[in-house]
Amino acid sequence: MIEYKAKNRYYNPTLDSVKLKGYVGELADTFFEERIFSDKAKNVIYREAEDAFKNRVDDETAVGIWQGEYWGKWMIGAARVARYSGSEELRDFIRRGAEQMLEYQRPDGYLGTYKNSRNFFPPTKEEAMAATGAANLWNWNIWCRKYTLWGMLECYLLLGDEKFLRSCVGMVDHLIRDLEETDTELGETGTFLGVASCSILKPLLKLYAITEKEAYLKFADKIIERWERYDTPPALIKNALSGKRIREWYPESNKWAKAYETMSCFDGILEYYRITGDKKYLRATEAYFDILVKHEYNVLFSVGFNDVFGDAAYDVNCATEPCDVIHFMRLASELFLITGKQKYIDFFELSAYTPLLASAFKDGRWGARALRGCGRHLVALVQAKFEHNHCCVNNMPRGFMNLAETMLSSDGERLFINLYGEMSGKINIGGRDVYVTIGGDFLGECCSDIKIKFEGDPLEIIFRIPSWSDESYITVNGIKKRAVGNTFSATLNAGSSEVSAKFDAAVKIIPISSTPELGDFDWKKDRWVSNTSAFKASGDYVSADPELWVEGDAVLIRKGAALLCRSKIIGNSEEEMFGARELTANFECVYCERIHTNDKVNAEYILKFSDGKKTLEYHVADFASATNFMTEDKHYFSIYF
Repeated sequence: MIEYKAKNRYYNPTLDSVKLKGYVGELADTFFEERIFSDKAKNVIYREAEDAFKNRVDDETAVGIWQGEYWGKWMIGAARVARYSGSEELRDFIRRGAEQMLEYQRPDGYLGTYKNSRNFFPPTKEEAMAATGAANLWNWNIWCRKYTLWGMLECYLLLGDEKFLRSCVGMVDHLIRDLEETDTELGETGTFLGVASCSILKPLLKLYAITEKEAYLKFADKIIERWERYDTPPALIKNALSGKRIREWYPESNKWAKAYETMSCFDGILEYYRITGDKKYLRATEAYFDILVKHEYNVLFSVGFNDVFGDAAYDVNCATEPCDVIHFMRLASELFLITGKQKYIDFFELSAYTPLLASAFKDGRWGARALRGCGRHLVALVQAKFEHNHCCVNNMPRGFMNLAETMLSSDGERLFINLYGEMSGKINIGGRDVYVTIGGDFLGECCSDIKIKFEGDPLEIIFRIPSWSDESYITVNGIKKRAVGNTFSATLNAGSSEVSAKFDAAVKIIPISSTPELGDFDWKKDRWVSNTSAFKASGDYVSADPELWVEGDAVLIRKGAALLCRSKIIGNSEEEMFGARELTANFECVYCERIHTNDKVNAEYILKFSDGKKTLEYHVADFASATNFMTEDKHYFSIYF
C-alpha cells in the first residue's frame, strides 16, 4: 500500500459507526430495503444487472449502450450499505455475487458487456441513424468497465478476499493491453470527448494505491497529460485553471459537456493529487468547483441542466440529474476533507437536503431521472433496455452513505460537527471513541439537540455555522452564546455534555432571473420537456408540459437548508401554483406557522408576506418530501412564486 504524498486534513467516521435518523434515516432505510435487501432487490434487480455480463448485448448494434454500468453501481452502493448496516446476510450475498462475476471474466482478464472488448469507438452519424433512427453517437464500453472495476474493488475492500483483487488487476491489465495493441489513447474512446472513459482514473488510482503497480500510475499519467493540453478538448486541467466557463471548453457544449462524467474525472484528479502531491491538481479541482458554483449552480442546489453543463446558473428553469447531485456532493466532501474549507460543506448540505432527498422516491422502489422545478419530475422506467436498474437509482445509496459519513469529521485532535440532521454515531479521536447523537428538527425549524460523550482529557468541538444562517446560537451545558463567523468552538470536559444549536429560521426570499444571452438556449427547453432523440431512444417516460416553462423573473422561498414549494400533495391548486406570480424581493415574511395537516410531507407551513401595502398568504411544504414520487399529473408542484 502506497503512502499518499498529500494527505487529507480531516477524516470521517467509518460507515459502521454512524446511522442516519429521523425523516432522512427512514427514507434511506426504505430505499435500502427496496433496492438492496429485499427479495426483489436480490432476485430481480441485481440479477438483471448481473445477466448483462452473460448476455452481452451492449454492442448488439452500432450504437453501444450501457447495461454494463449497473452491476458496478449497485455493488458500490451495496458494499457501503453492508458496512453501514452490519448485515452479514448482505455481505454473504455480495460475496456470492462477486464470485459469480469471476465466472464471466475471461482468462485474459476482460470482464465486460460488449462482445468485442475493442469496440470502444462511437459510431458515425450515418451508422447511428441506421441503427436507432437517431444521431446517438454512443459507446459506453470503457465507462461500463470502470464501474465493474470499481464494484469489484469495493467487494475486495469489504471482504478482503484476494481473488477479487486479482480480478481487478486482470481487468486493468487487459484494458491497457487493448489500448496499446490498437495504438489507441484512452481519451479517444467512448463518447463525450473521452470524459466517460477517462473517468476510470479514480478506481484505477485506488487500485494503484493497493497494488503499487507502476504501470497503473503511468496509465494515469497519460490521462492527466491529455487533460493538460489545450489542443485536445476538453483539456480539463488547463481549462479549469483558466477560469473559463465550461460552455467554452467544448466545440458544442450542449452535446459534449456531460456533467457527472466530467465531475467523476475531477474526482480522479483529486486522487492523483493525493498520490503525487502536486498542488497544481488541487488548484485545478478547486478552480473547477468555483466555476461550477459561478456558472452551473442551478435553482435546486445542484449543478448543470439535465446532465449537461451549459450556464445553468443563468436560467430560472431547472432539470437536474440525481447523478449530478451525488457527484457534486462527492466533489464537495472530498475537497472539504483535503482543504478543511467550510464552504464545501455549505454546498454539500444544500444538495443533500434538497435534491438528493427529492430524488429518492418515498416508497423506496425507484427515483427520479431528473428533478424539475415545476410540473413533475422526469422518470425513466426503461433505460438501456433494462426495466429494474437505472443509472441514477443505482447511484442513490452512495449519496446517502456520503451524507452519513460527512455528518462528523476530525483532524485527529478535534471533533467537527459538520451537519445537523438527526443521526447517531461515534468517531475515534486520539485513540478514544467520541459518541455523538443529534436530534431536534433541523430540516423543519433549523434547531438541533446534540449529545456528546467521551472519556479522558477535555476535547475541543468545532461547530460549523451554515452560511445561510444570519443569526446562530450554540448553547453548551446551559450557557448560550451567539456564534459569529463560519465556526463556533467549545471545549468540553469528559463525560456527557448537552448542546443545542439554533440557526436562523427566518423564511428567505431568493430572487432569480434568466439571462438569455448566457443561459436560455433552445436545447434546454427541449431537454426540460424531454423531447430529444436521446431521451426517446433510451426510454424516458415522464415528459413535461411545455407551457410550464417559466419566462421572466421569479422568486424562490427557503427556510434554513430546505427549499419550499407548493404541491398538490398538501392541497395547492393549479391556479395557485401556475397562475400569476405576485411575490417579489420587495416583500418580507411576516408570519410563519408550522402546521401538521399532511403526514406525507416532512415540513408544512402557512406563510404570510407583506410589502407594506399588500399581504400574500401561501400554503407550502419542503420541496424534498412534497415531490419525491412518480405521478401521472403534469401539473403537480412548483418552486416558483
